[in-house]
Amino acid sequence: MRLGEIKAQALKLMLVTDTEEIRAADIERISDDDVYRPYLLGMIGAINRCLSDIEQRRVLPVCQRGLLPEEATRGRSTLRFALSGVADFFDVCRIVAEGDYTYDGDAPYYMEGKTLVLRGMDGDVDYTLLYYPRLCRLSEDADNEAELAGVPEEIACLIPYFIKGDLYREDEPNEAGEARNWYESGMAALERGRTEKQGRVATVYSQVDE
Repeated sequence: MRLGEIKAQALKLMLVTDTEEIRAADIERISDDDVYRPYLLGMIGAINRCLSDIEQRRVLPVCQRGLLPEEATRGRSTLRFALSGVADFFDVCRIVAEGDYTYDGDAPYYMEGKTLVLRGMDGDVDYTLLYYPRLCRLSEDADNEAELAGVPEEIACLIPYFIKGDLYREDEPNEAGEARNWYESGMAALERGRTEKQGRVATVYSQVDE
């Protein structure tokens, strides 16, 4: 969903467009209009606050990367991976350990700040980090025609409700509260539907000689 579309939808929800049909392509044109300007000026800050909330809820699609022994710092019985080098890392979802005849979908790990700690590492097992990504924040001069990076459509369509709830808190508290309720309801549905985080699963495959 493009940034301009999110702004246009937020203006419509705030009922400031009257009968005028505002689209993403119109945002630049109306940015100096006395009716729209106060709201548009506050939208980047509101969107960035919403992006932070989305991260905290851990509803974004999970990313993954392999954990290679040569990337680790070795301890006496541990391997430490500095996740600060993963640019979009926000939080661990789970660690997958997979060997020829074993699969652990939620292998044990520890976190020391932004360092992932595994207790030893079997040379015959491949380890994969599944993690929740961090979202890039928007600058005030962000391109209205650009897609909101890393945010799926089903999440992006809820951002206008957050914007209305954020910007209307003082002027229209009842309207703001209703918009925030719509946002919370939508996010709660996404959280209930999230299936990436699973309980600890360990499977051992039997070897059959033919």
